[in-house]
Amino acid sequence: MTLTRHGQSAHMSTTLQLLGRVRDLRTKKRNIVLSGNDLDIASIVAVARHGVEPIISTDELLAKRLEISVDTLADVISQKCVIYGVNTGFGGSADTRTNELIDLQTHLLQFIQSGIITDADKDPASNSEREPSHVMPLAWVRAAIVARANQNLRGHSAIRKGVLKSLIDLLHNGITPLIPLRGTISASGDLMPMAYIAGAIMGNPDVFV
Repeated sequence: MTLTRHGQSAHMSTTLQLLGRVRDLRTKKRNIVLSGNDLDIASIVAVARHGVEPIISTDELLAKRLEISVDTLADVISQKCVIYGVNTGFGGSADTRTNELIDLQTHLLQFIQSGIITDADKDPASNSEREPSHVMPLAWVRAAIVARANQNLRGHSAIRKGVLKSLIDLLHNGITPLIPLRGTISASGDLMPMAYIAGAIMGNPDVFV
């Protein structure tokens, strides 16, 4: 075990540093500014468990990076290139093609919004040991929202800044979608949870908050 000069283990020292940062964030001594690169564990905890509200960086280079990513996708689509999950179906439907891209994206989301949410899940007070909750803890969902928004700010996924702002608006307004604890298995592992979050910002009436 590695000890610091104060006799603490390296793990303990790191944990105490993170705890101190969470406290600073809770008391507004520091702000959480999302730029795609600087999000840390303490910031995620502050957002997920303590309601601290992150903001998106106003850096012009970041905005330009997002714009270039969106324009690149539009250019590739205009060239009739095949892009999995953009103008094709998923999995066994990957050979399916369509020019109705907005309808396709909507249907793909509905396709993976396939988990189980019971009436009891909509009223957490009614859950018991006999019928435990089938949805993720709300802190997990808030953590997923801020982590994914931050990741997409890097400009790798052709997502408009307005969409990312809508994700952050969920956190600012205390809107947390109910996401099934179990659902589809996918290559990335998070398609179903993210589909429910997307459904929330789209106003899907079948996504509960």
